[in-house]
Amino acid sequence: METLLTDDILDYLTEIGDPLVDPKVKARSKRKASKEQLLRDLNEARNKGLSSLKGDWLTKNATSFGVDRLLENPGTLPDPDLVKTACDLFARYGSEIAAALLLAALPEAYAAGEGAKVLIDRSQLAKGGTVSTRRILATAQFVIWVLTPDTSGGPVSGDMKEYTYQSFDDTLRLWGPGKDRGQALRASLALRIMHSLIRTSRPDAPRGLQLADDDGVPLYQIDDPDDVPLNQTDLLATLLSFSITVFEVLEKFGIYWTAEEQEAFFYVWDHVGNTLGIGDTDVVLKLTGTESLEDLKKTLRAFDEGDDPPAGGCSLSPTDTEKLFKGRLNRRVLRRVADVGNLRPQSVPEARALLARLRERMWTLEKDSFPEREPFPYENFNKILDDVSSGRILLKAMVDQVATYLPPSQKTWPIAVIRQLVPPEVQNRLALGGTSSIGFLGGVLGTPRDSPGSVVLRRLTAEVLRQRATRVANALFLHYYDEGLLQIPGLLSTAVRSGVLT
Repeated sequence: METLLTDDILDYLTEIGDPLVDPKVKARSKRKASKEQLLRDLNEARNKGLSSLKGDWLTKNATSFGVDRLLENPGTLPDPDLVKTACDLFARYGSEIAAALLLAALPEAYAAGEGAKVLIDRSQLAKGGTVSTRRILATAQFVIWVLTPDTSGGPVSGDMKEYTYQSFDDTLRLWGPGKDRGQALRASLALRIMHSLIRTSRPDAPRGLQLADDDGVPLYQIDDPDDVPLNQTDLLATLLSFSITVFEVLEKFGIYWTAEEQEAFFYVWDHVGNTLGIGDTDVVLKLTGTESLEDLKKTLRAFDEGDDPPAGGCSLSPTDTEKLFKGRLNRRVLRRVADVGNLRPQSVPEARALLARLRERMWTLEKDSFPEREPFPYENFNKILDDVSSGRILLKAMVDQVATYLPPSQKTWPIAVIRQLVPPEVQNRLALGGTSSIGFLGGVLGTPRDSPGSVVLRRLTAEVLRQRATRVANALFLHYYDEGLLQIPGLLSTAVRSGVLT
């Protein structure tokens, strides 16, 4: 699709963080003049702003972080019908969606060399020399805040076995401004602040410095002062995995959502992306060095007509301007971007195509070709090994954590399921090994679709894969719930009901 983001644009986006929040966080940290304050801000953003939406931490700090306008007047509410459809899908397929994110989206992220290094060095995944999986819990909680509206009258059940999902059509409770509203809005803004705190503190610290939060968990490791962690390209790929990767995994489970259902689910996550500042108008203006979308249109028109750009219309360096605006395909993409006001794909087919391009970039080293045949021979194997070493460490930690809550006969299931859910390139880069029983069935199904019994075997394989994947995901997340670590609107955990946690 010619309207997808070009490699030039994606390259520039790796140098951009959050143009709205980053300057505010940087000014705040300089004003406080204390790294201890930075750590307090990070802990409060995580514990008071994201893990628990109770209290008014976000309201009190919204102005200093630059998100007050988004919190108080977030603009037009998302389409209630599409939000309801997405929430109902999550209510029906929550276990399958959780399995897709845990056993496919996360390993895919680990296979991205630079992204995995950011995760292990900067995003609270290392603790005391070992690897922690706390971010898995934070991701699960965030997804619940986005797709499970709270009940108006408090918990409706104290027992998950007796809980019946409500009719999730309260868009105001998810995205509306005001007290006791905006559950998804507030969670998204808190996560945006956390991203910025991790990102913008880096330039002020000396190379090699490692900061830890009050639990002793390292926050990030400053290795390259020119590196931009949590940049726009990486954030865009992660955002798309919450919808497109889910669709791909559900199809492997034999679950096929209609085009309308997929668009509704994608629509909600696109709204989340806009709230997180991923590819929004501020990023468009930062990318192009223009002051407004109208200014961008004038600049594009000037280059189309062969004239010099308008005075003050572009603040990019001459080299950058030459590369970005003088490329015809770049201008074709930017014309559309100027019309829609953001850089994100506008439909599920576009999102599928863009995620495929992003994956190719993430899973391929510079001067290396994307492997097209198994066993994927690489000329620069040693570089590949170094590139994915962090990802393999993270994957092992995650698999070990999940296996802890499974009976002995099921402890091999996590890695076996991951092998079947991730693309072959990820399986190869993470050295996921041989074929499991599910994989054996998959090999049997490598016959033409019209072969006798092939339909039955395909259905059997999909059902076995679905059952094992959801069993693995449920074991972990039910543990979080039972320990009072995971909040589900309408439910009280065992730990909370027994008074262990308050």
